Amino acid sequence: MSDQLSIQATDDKDFALAEYSALRDEILKRIELQHQILNLTLVIAGTVVSVAFQLSKGPIILLIYPPIALVLSAGWEQNNLRIRQIGAYIRERTEPRFSRGGWEQYRIDTQVKTTGTARFARFAFMISQIVTIGFSWFQLSSWEVLPRTAAVILTVLDLIVVFVTGLTITTTKREPKEVAAH
Repeated sequence: MSDQLSIQATDDKDFALAEYSALRDEILKRIELQHQILNLTLVIAGTVVSVAFQLSKGPIILLIYPPIALVLSAGWEQNNLRIRQIGAYIRERTEPRFSRGGWEQYRIDTQVKTTGTARFARFAFMISQIVTIGFSWFQLSSWEVLPRTAAVILTVLDLIVVFVTGLTITTTKREPKEVAAH
């Protein structure tokens, strides 16, 4: 009977280590994806601004960017939420199986000065949206093809998109609820 318990304990430990490793790998892949989304957002913003200043329909092109940034920010924030959820799972369910804890518990217990990188990443979406809207209005001042009313309507819609982007990136940044232990 004790041999069976010993085998069970070894299997549980091996499972916990394999699970920990797989979850940490998923966190790293999601962080990498977040970097790619942020880079793509900035490249698209630069491309849109560059193209818009060279074409006759530039202001309209600039006003197309904010919805694109909203979708990208939602993808970035979804990965951010999953990273935090996986971290909480590791901290609450996997690390307690080991007497010395692990990285997630250490990260929570140890105070480290934050660098503001995540805050910059979050607000890069909104800042790029606002910049493209500003450039659009700069170009619209000398552009008479689009009626002023249509320009105002498009701009208001884009400002609503910026507001929704702000909600997207600020309402999910809280720490996930504690994972209930079974």
